[in-house]
Amino acid sequence: MVKVDESGILLWGLIIGVILILATFVPIILKGFAQVWYSLYSMESTVSEEVSFTPHERKEFPFNFSEFIGQTRTVENLKISIHVAKKEVTPLPHTLFYGMPGLGKTTLAELIAQEMAVPFISIEGGSLDSKDGIVSVVNQITEGTIVFIDEIHQISHRMSEVWYKIMENYTMDIVGDTVYNVDVPRFTTIGATTDFGKLLKPFRDRFVHLYELAPYTVQELFSIIRLIGSVSEETAKATAEISQYTPRLAKNYVRAMTEYASYSNRSEITVDDFNKLIRLKNITKFGLTDAQMRVLHSLAKAGDKMGKNALAMAASISMVDLEELVEPYLVIRGFIARTPRGREITAFGKAILSDIKI
Repeated sequence: MVKVDESGILLWGLIIGVILILATFVPIILKGFAQVWYSLYSMESTVSEEVSFTPHERKEFPFNFSEFIGQTRTVENLKISIHVAKKEVTPLPHTLFYGMPGLGKTTLAELIAQEMAVPFISIEGGSLDSKDGIVSVVNQITEGTIVFIDEIHQISHRMSEVWYKIMENYTMDIVGDTVYNVDVPRFTTIGATTDFGKLLKPFRDRFVHLYELAPYTVQELFSIIRLIGSVSEETAKATAEISQYTPRLAKNYVRAMTEYASYSNRSEITVDDFNKLIRLKNITKFGLTDAQMRVLHSLAKAGDKMGKNALAMAASISMVDLEELVEPYLVIRGFIARTPRGREITAFGKAILSDIKI
C-alpha cells in the first residue's frame, strides 16, 4: 500500500489556492493602479456642472429650445434626440455641428446640456494635442457628460484616432510597462467645426448626428435683435441687413449701439446709434468690413485669380481669418468665387466696388 503524504497534499492545495486567488485579483488591482495613474496625470480643463450667465448674457442666451431663433430643422431633430435619450436613460448620441462662424454651434451645445441636465465640459480642439491632454478631459467625465469640442478639426489626426476610439468603445488604453484598458463612463461628444473637410472620415463616421447650420435670414436676425435689446424697429431692420447672416455679429453690433445710447443717456437704441456704428466701425454697404474690402480690392487689382496664400498676404490678413471670417460672406453674396485655380472677383463684386467708390 502506498503511503499518502497528507501534509504534502495540503501544501500543494494551499499553493494552488493562492495562485488562483492571485490570478483573479491581480488584474483588478493593476487596473485600479491604472485608474489612479490616470487620475494623477489629469490636467485642468474647462468644466461646468451648470451653464451660468451674467444678467446681460441671460438676456442674450435662450433659456430653452423654444426661445432659440433659427436653425429650425436642426432644433426639431435635437428635441427628438433629447426626448429619446432621456426616455431611455442613455447619453445623447455623438453630434457634430458644422458651418461658418457665429451661427450658434456653441449655444446649441450649451442648450443640449441644459435640456439633458448633465455636466458640460467645453474645450478647444487644439488642447487635445497629446495623450495627457486627452487623459485630462476623460478623467473628468461622469455618466452622461457632454464634452463640447470647439474647432474640432484642430485635433491632430493621431489624437483624433485616440479620441474616436474612446467615443466608440468607452474605454481608454493606459500605456506603461504594460497596457491597461480603463473603462470610461458613457458620454456624448458634441463637435463644432468651421472646416468639415479637415476631419478624418473615420472620425466623422463616429458622429451619429451631423448638422450643417445655415446662415440666418434677415428676418431671423431682426427678431433676435429686437429680443436682446431696446432697439427701434427701423434700427433693428438696418442692423440685421449688415450682420452678414450671423447672430454673433448682430449681437456685437447691438452691444456697441447700447454703449452709444448709454453714452448719450438714452435707454433705446435709435437710428443715430446705428449711423454712429457705421461711421466708427467703418462698415460699408452690405455690411462689408475693412478686411473684406481689402480682399475685394486685392482681387480687382490682380485682374486674375489669386491663390489663398497670395490673397491673404495682399489683404494683410491671416489665412485662418481669410477662410473662416472674411471669405464665407463674400462667397455667399456672390462678390467673389472660389475656383480650382484660386479666388476671383465676380462682376457683382466689381459693381459693389464701383458703387461704394472707396
